[in-house]
Amino acid sequence: MKELIKEVSAKECHPVRHAILRKGRPLSSCAFEDDQNEDCFHLGLFVQNEIVGIASFIPRAFPEQKTTKPTFQLRGMAVLEAYQGRGFGAQILKHGTALLKEQGVDILWMNARIGAIAFYEKLQFLSVGDLFDIPPIGMHQRMYKELQNE
Repeated sequence: MKELIKEVSAKECHPVRHAILRKGRPLSSCAFEDDQNEDCFHLGLFVQNEIVGIASFIPRAFPEQKTTKPTFQLRGMAVLEAYQGRGFGAQILKHGTALLKEQGVDILWMNARIGAIAFYEKLQFLSVGDLFDIPPIGMHQRMYKELQNE
């Protein structure tokens, strides 16, 4: 089974976002305010022409640290349940961080759900600050990685 990672539209991300991140909520909840930002990009991982994993990379200041270099926020990272545990999420994230490094981006950060913290820690992301609630989704931990120091 050969997988392919490529840039996709925000709309192509919606079915995976809905299945994993917005279960039981309206499909409209899958659209993020910055999806159409011209500097934002979305990656999809395809298995046999089916999109099974996604991530969105949005230019946004890192609230925990002042820097003059560009920073991006990771949002909407998800892999369909049937494909989890195969390393696909790590592949998408590594592909995205490589693209950001090429652009000179200094920091990639995210608000990680509690259940995803260990996943990001395996990929050398660090926690910063206290846990916080994002209603109605739940508790999150802000995490980040300095890309230019890798």
